Amino acid sequence: NSPPEPNGSRRKRTRLTEDLIERRQAHDMEIEKRRAALEEEKEKRLYEEGKRRDELSAKQLDLQKDQIQLQQQQLEQQKLFLEILAQIKNQN
Repeated sequence: NSPPEPNGSRRKRTRLTEDLIERRQAHDMEIEKRRAALEEEKEKRLYEEGKRRDELSAKQLDLQKDQIQLQQQQLEQQKLFLEILAQIKNQN
C-alpha cells in the first residue's frame, strides 16, 4: 500500500493532465487545419490542370480544323489546276 498523496499534488497532476489534453487537442486541430488546407490546395491544382488540359484540347481541335480547311483549299486548287490543264490539252 502506498501512502495517501497530499491533495495539492493530486490537483497539480490533474491540472497538468488537463493542460496536456488541451495542448494535444490544439495540436490535433492545427494538424487537421493543415491537412484540410493541403487537400484544398491539391483540389485547386487538379482543377487548374484539368482546365489547362481542356484549353489545350480546344487549341488542338482548332488547329486540326485549320489543317482540314487548308487541305480542302489545296484540293480545290489542285482540282482547278487539273481542269485548266485539261482545257489546255483539249485546245491543242
